[in-house]
Amino acid sequence: MPAHELQERANQVIDAATRLHAYWLKQRTPMRMPTNFSKPLPPAQPAVSQKLVGRNDPCPCGSGKKYKKCCLH
Repeated sequence: MPAHELQERANQVIDAATRLHAYWLKQRTPMRMPTNFSKPLPPAQPAVSQKLVGRNDPCPCGSGKKYKKCCLH
């Protein structure tokens, strides 16, 4: 394929990519920015994890069996 044809196809790809970008940019919903920057943000809260059930603890399903014999298959 001649070099001028390759350049023409490369230009077509660039043009198509530019049009696609413009299309999807119009489809995006604008981000809402906070209007009151003087109010401080609340402090971040640490993630709270639930207590894990041990193998020899009673099963939380209420069967009365140990977890290792009931729900730990």
